[in-house]
Amino acid sequence: MREPLYTDLKTPSYPSYDIEAINNSIRNILTTSKGSLEGMPEFGSRLNELVFSQIDHITVDLLKNLIKEALDKWEDRIIITDIVVSSVPEYNRLIASISYRLKDDILNNSYRVSVDLNQG
Repeated sequence: MREPLYTDLKTPSYPSYDIEAINNSIRNILTTSKGSLEGMPEFGSRLNELVFSQIDHITVDLLKNLIKEALDKWEDRIIITDIVVSSVPEYNRLIASISYRLKDDILNNSYRVSVDLNQG
């Protein structure tokens, strides 16, 4: 945890994060295939492994695990509190809604980002 900055002698002030920047980072991590970024072969996620998978509870559980794995490794500003995956079968799509809180947030606010994981 980062040390607080003090604006006076009694009140700690924590650095604020731009939530939209964190949401963009989450989207970038999840939509970048591992091995596709030159110079950083480990960056990204393995979600592309599920592109031709049947949309069922097994795929949804695997997807949640892959999302958590990638974000735990690459987005150290957040703590994931929930991942909800919804399917749009007629378009063979999965949409992940990721709820999280900031590690340094003393108010424990919750945020959410949705990522459209095109399955085909």
